[in-house]
Amino acid sequence: MNIEKLKELAADLLPIETISILLGVDELILREVISDRTSEASRAYYLGQAETIAAIRKQEVELAKAGSPLAVENVADYIIEQKTSENG
Repeated sequence: MNIEKLKELAADLLPIETISILLGVDELILREVISDRTSEASRAYYLGQAETIAAIRKQEVELAKAGSPLAVENVADYIIEQKTSENG
């Protein structure tokens, strides 16, 4: 399995079903590998996903600072999410 390609496709926020098709890997096997948090493939998948989420949120914060009402609303939700995650 091409780990870098897996990370790239996960960064594009594609569903696992689509990623499996593009990688030519059985979907159930891919799901199993991704669910094993100790595997290189799992780390690549979640890192790709997290990098995109972080980039989108960063852009949303900048838009909120610039006064976008929708961005302000979304960022308020992110703050709640972050505070909730701090409490375990």
